[in-house]
Amino acid sequence: MAPNEWIVHPNRSALGPDQPGHNGHYRTVGRAPTLSPQHCQVTIRLPIPLQKYGDSDGTVTFDGSNWRFVVAAARSFAVDYSEDEVLAPFGFTSKGRWWWWDGSTTDYSILDTSDAEAHVRRYLEGLFPAAVIVQIADLR
Repeated sequence: MAPNEWIVHPNRSALGPDQPGHNGHYRTVGRAPTLSPQHCQVTIRLPIPLQKYGDSDGTVTFDGSNWRFVVAAARSFAVDYSEDEVLAPFGFTSKGRWWWWDGSTTDYSILDTSDAEAHVRRYLEGLFPAAVIVQIADLR
């Protein structure tokens, strides 16, 4: 689809006032973003009960543009498919402080430090205790 083509949802061409969701308001549809060659990636060999949800070799790969995306995807997978209790989310920021899953707090993101991979590994080992981390790589 060329960038100047328009797709009009049927509701957008309904008669009525010119306001959002009605006649006259359109949006372009662009291409889906592609994953940059510089990204973070983790491959895990799942425990036997979860292997049916992974690839044919029993692994699952989580990758994204940064470590926050990777750990969020891994936790989402664990919530959806694991019957065990799932760890708290990796971390969040509130009022200038970072709060981490292990109860610690910092003034900075531990994912922006040189030992970010070690933090990610420790979190994933807690998230999937019976799994084996096959590969963890920061390709940025």
